[in-house]
Amino acid sequence: MFCGCLGGSSPPKPPSGDVEDEIVSEVVTEVVTELQKGGLKDIFMPSALGNTGGQLTGPLRDHLLDPSSSLGWVNFILVCGWPHMRLAVNAMAQRIFAAEMTTALRSAREASKVDIDVETRLEFDIGNSIPNLTNIQVIHDKNYGGIEGIELSADLDMTSGEGFSVKVRLNGTVAGIPMHVVVGVKSFKLNGTGCLMLSPLLDKIPVFSGFKFYFLDLPQLDYELKGINKAGKILGSIVSNLIKTVTDKLLNKFVVPGGIYIPLVTIPPALKMKAETPEPDGYIVVNVHEAKGVFGGDMVFFSKETSDPSVKITLGSASFESSYKANTSTPKWDPPESAFLPVLQGGQIISFAVEDVDVTVREVLGTMSCAVGKLYDESKGRKRWLEMNLTEQGRAKRSDVEIKADRMGVCVSTEFLAVTALPAAAGPVRELASGLLHALGGPRQLTQDFVPLLRLCTVKLLGLDCSPLSAEEIFFTTAIVQVASGTPPKGFFKEVPYSSYSSITDVLPQAPQSGGVTVSPPLRSKKAKKWGAEENVKGSFLPNVSPQAQLMIERLSKDKGMSIAEIASVADLPEDQVKLLVGLDRSLQVAWHQAFHQFMEYPGGTVTVEVTREDHTSLGTAKLDLAEVEASPDKTKTFKVPLEGNRYCTDLHLVLEIELKGFKRGELEPHTVSDRFADANTCASRQVLKFAEDF
Repeated sequence: MFCGCLGGSSPPKPPSGDVEDEIVSEVVTEVVTELQKGGLKDIFMPSALGNTGGQLTGPLRDHLLDPSSSLGWVNFILVCGWPHMRLAVNAMAQRIFAAEMTTALRSAREASKVDIDVETRLEFDIGNSIPNLTNIQVIHDKNYGGIEGIELSADLDMTSGEGFSVKVRLNGTVAGIPMHVVVGVKSFKLNGTGCLMLSPLLDKIPVFSGFKFYFLDLPQLDYELKGINKAGKILGSIVSNLIKTVTDKLLNKFVVPGGIYIPLVTIPPALKMKAETPEPDGYIVVNVHEAKGVFGGDMVFFSKETSDPSVKITLGSASFESSYKANTSTPKWDPPESAFLPVLQGGQIISFAVEDVDVTVREVLGTMSCAVGKLYDESKGRKRWLEMNLTEQGRAKRSDVEIKADRMGVCVSTEFLAVTALPAAAGPVRELASGLLHALGGPRQLTQDFVPLLRLCTVKLLGLDCSPLSAEEIFFTTAIVQVASGTPPKGFFKEVPYSSYSSITDVLPQAPQSGGVTVSPPLRSKKAKKWGAEENVKGSFLPNVSPQAQLMIERLSKDKGMSIAEIASVADLPEDQVKLLVGLDRSLQVAWHQAFHQFMEYPGGTVTVEVTREDHTSLGTAKLDLAEVEASPDKTKTFKVPLEGNRYCTDLHLVLEIELKGFKRGELEPHTVSDRFADANTCASRQVLKFAEDF
């Protein structure tokens, strides 16, 4: 593309044509001119392919001409493809928004007990403003959820521009009051760290079987509504809360391990499940020891204001909140309280917030964030202080001198627990050996080895099976999965007599088990689809195999126990084709093929799955004992169980697989990025980190 102009004295003129083509040609012209002025240092010249953002002025132009960028071609592809991406994003946004708004309206109706009968319609256009990508990296991940993949990550910044338009039309009644409102979004700004994972990798064309887009942490979205005042005080409040609920829920759906997976070819659901809902590499254990400089709004006579401090830690869609300490600016957690948070890659952003806990609100006083791999490197097995950035509330009532003299910080230590297979002899534990004790509400101590007790429970929802006559009743159903711990082993907690507590307030802040409360994403499935809908296959997607033959091949494998090679010989089909047919679960009426991963502190417990229809009516519940899985030599068991309480479908069965794995102490491996495939300005953290052993 550049060879014809590099040796000449003048750059090529941009060809006439569409506006997008003219912009791209103008970009290339200006870049080549700049390169000719400064001399050619790299034959690859990746900086020639930067992001125009629709304009060629200011900082955006400087970024475009920055020779340090080695993956500018990604922005170039974004510029060229944006007219098509714009249409695709608009269609996807309208489809997702409609589904989420319906759910939000139903929830609002149930929560408020107000009769809300409203129809919504979204008019959406993302506009011409192209996202700007910086700090671009490409990583070869050989174990993304157990499969190989290639990850492209970048900091994404996007601001509404020309052509942007969002209107939400609401028509109906609220508490009998007519409602005809048009609410729009005047402007928005979105920034976060986005990733595109190409996975799994195949040994045949097209090599990449699909791709998944997700954010490493919750992106920041700022928007301004218009027309909300016309709805009135009551209705306006309802509408604005609905929009906020929907946008928050949508953003959370895209935070790792969430995201959207687009298959490019038909692959066995078991393989697709690993890419769409990957198993974590392991769990980082963050022990919170103490904090300093936490001055809030609690007045104490003749001394500085104190607070009721608590520490909140967020990693992906999982979070942890420590118990709070009353009326202090120097809280100590002894024993320390521990967060157990799933890690999919070392580049994920872990965030800390120091909060002042009041009766109805948790006021954030200070925050900090960094790459989880950086945190682990600095604090594995030793205490380190993290300096907080004060919020506006944290700075209130304090002078700069006081802030400098009493810096706010949190003292933590970390370790990493890698996921591993359980030995066949592992099983339920009734009683701990003498000397291994938890303090009540305290964490597992580094000096006490509770690791053999830990479990990772993976629930793989495969689908529903029923009579073909009842199949229509179970389309678009949702499963709610609950993984509950059983009775802890004897001696797991140190018994403390009730009389040793001075008051009931001493008991309430204490959190069970590992100290503090770790909140995982809700275990709620996507809507079940008719078999084949997700893979875009109808009936026989293989021209040489009828649907009846597909069912027969699956039964020969699952019911008769025949090997893939034996079936291939009988059916006169290639073995890879037979393997694909067996894995597609053609016998199911609807398919989920979605996995949930739950950390457990000790063996035992139950898995409960309730299946509900779109109108929230229950199709029944299945309850499974994890002791059955523990008793299996490979710690994996497939269940096909009837749903108790089902009154709507004939012969309805839930098909799922439960797998148990263990943990071992390990190292959080950093994601290595080649210098050739990373922006020179790429940072390992969101801010300048301040670590110290003493604070």
